[in-house]
Amino acid sequence: MKSKLLRYIAYTLEIIIFYVLEQTPQFLPSIFGVKPILILPIIVMISLFEGEKVGICFGTFVGVLLDVSFSWSLGFYTIVIPISSFIIGLISRNVVKNTLSTAILISSIFITFVYSFHFLIYYIFNGYNEILYAYIFHYLPGIIYTLATCLLFYFFNKAFAVIIREEDTD
Repeated sequence: MKSKLLRYIAYTLEIIIFYVLEQTPQFLPSIFGVKPILILPIIVMISLFEGEKVGICFGTFVGVLLDVSFSWSLGFYTIVIPISSFIIGLISRNVVKNTLSTAILISSIFITFVYSFHFLIYYIFNGYNEILYAYIFHYLPGIIYTLATCLLFYFFNKAFAVIIREEDTD
């Protein structure tokens, strides 16, 4: 019980710290005017390591943070991220073994889906011009930049989960 609470507090702190770093001006370099969304790979790793119940809870937290920070229509991320986190947690518990390669594959699918679904809802359905330009020069660099951080968060969260579980068995 104590280790679960400790893990949840640590995940919450991790999300908040990287959210603040992500929102800090000039902290992360901008590539093509785009910065990564650091808490997307974090929620993928939490869902992979903890399962669907924890994934949906933290997914809701991350979704609300993203909706509030981007000040787009409130609700997009609050709906998409928890549902995706639940599916990722379910897959990690029942379908695949949690390895580096599956984490990278699932992260790639999830991050590409979130960015592309946002593009579909907010650009294509709203009838903007130059949709190919927007996707190639805004969304695609964001996908790649966010994916580049996945290795860091995989090893960070894996080490963290192992340390907490070792303390729990002692």
